[in-house]
Amino acid sequence: MFNQPSSSTLPPPKHDSTSIKLAKVSIDKDLLIGILDVRVYELENENSQKSKQISDLQPNIGGLTTLYFDLKEILIGNFGDEFKTSGSNDGKALETSERVVVNLAPDYNLDQFMSSSLVIAE
Repeated sequence: MFNQPSSSTLPPPKHDSTSIKLAKVSIDKDLLIGILDVRVYELENENSQKSKQISDLQPNIGGLTTLYFDLKEILIGNFGDEFKTSGSNDGKALETSERVVVNLAPDYNLDQFMSSSLVIAE
């Protein structure tokens, strides 16, 4: 009596390959979403820590800059031209041509030579 299945029990579901693949894809998708959620949380936490570090350091930049220029003025006042370094520009800004670094192509000199030798040969 107990070993016989009752008529109200549903038959076990049929598992064809398509439904198994869909279930696996669904599980993989859920796992990937979970992994990405964890990564987003980690990145947001890292971002907030770095933002805090930046906000902690920003007031120090202004103080250090002021201290640097004050010290520089004191040293120039005490030692005059002896203190001025070769890198100082007497307060003038660098010209654009002084700030721009030109990186020539690797074969630039060869190209120049070849083009000038063609003109000479003609």
